Amino acid sequence: MSHYPLVHREPGRMPTAATRRYLYQGMSAVELRARSTRKFLLSLSRLRGKQDELVLLSLHGSLEDALRAQLLLYGHPAAHSNWSAVVAALSDVAALSDTAKRLSPEEARFANRLNRLRIRITDGDTVTLTRETILAHRAAVAALLPRYGVLVPVSEPEFAPGNSVSSSTVAQNGTRDRPSGRSTPAVPSPHRRQPYLSLFLSVLVLGLLSILVVLASQPELPGLGKPRWPAALASPTSLTSPTTVALFRQSPRRDGGFSLFDTVPILTPTLAPDVPAALLPGQWAYVSSEMDGKLPLRMQPGTALTIPVQLYLSANTAVVVVDGPVLADGRTWWKVRVANQEGWGPGEFLRLHQR
Repeated sequence: MSHYPLVHREPGRMPTAATRRYLYQGMSAVELRARSTRKFLLSLSRLRGKQDELVLLSLHGSLEDALRAQLLLYGHPAAHSNWSAVVAALSDVAALSDTAKRLSPEEARFANRLNRLRIRITDGDTVTLTRETILAHRAAVAALLPRYGVLVPVSEPEFAPGNSVSSSTVAQNGTRDRPSGRSTPAVPSPHRRQPYLSLFLSVLVLGLLSILVVLASQPELPGLGKPRWPAALASPTSLTSPTTVALFRQSPRRDGGFSLFDTVPILTPTLAPDVPAALLPGQWAYVSSEMDGKLPLRMQPGTALTIPVQLYLSANTAVVVVDGPVLADGRTWWKVRVANQEGWGPGEFLRLHQR
């Protein structure tokens, strides 16, 4: 709603003292301060909607209610007078004993200048307002209101400078007000949804980037099939050596017959299994799929029960070799890293990852 009821007056003239007395009749100082706070908050919403002319109207109404509330507390007759009388009463050094509530000459000039702008806007004159001017007037009003018992928001939103001029705004009651006093249904402004949309898009982009970083940091997992060579045994001497197998076969005799008991030994060597490629620090490896259970990674090489276990690795888990080999308790130990954790594991259960 507009700051003032629709009262017929001539253009360029302020409402008379009698009109002011009618407008503020029956209102207490507490009600005026509450209305001053609402108008100041309304100026914030209008400022976000880039409706600069209505921002000035809200700021003027907020300051006027605060000043008149203070005069009502003093019981001053100027509380129901015109704007000039209100400013003069709060600027009177001799009459006003409370120096903290007194308007300085510079503040009085600012209040009168704001009132002149309000008159031009309500009269329908063309007023060119820059965003810097709007923000300066808003900062000045925000500095004056707490002096007269009106609470204002502590944090002030920042707006980009510009030369935007607006002639309408959306009020708190859901109607669009114009300086002429006519109201039309409000149309939701897209500017109010932009901060929430920007915040949602920022969170979405950060989430996608985090997922990409996690996926990029994961090592390339080998295939889930069995290795191309069997698991290595505890010591190299345990490999199977070639054996001789005697097979019986018929051998021809000189008389042309065959003897079933003549034998010719046939050597049939049993091929040794492929030896897995040697592990080296800096190489990728993975846990053998032929291992029963899970592979424990210990804080140091050895099988003693006093050595704490860092973590357990399942079969086909990819690891990075960082140190080794170290001989301990009859086994060859390698230090590996997985998921930013390191530990020692027996090399007989580690397989070099063939890329």
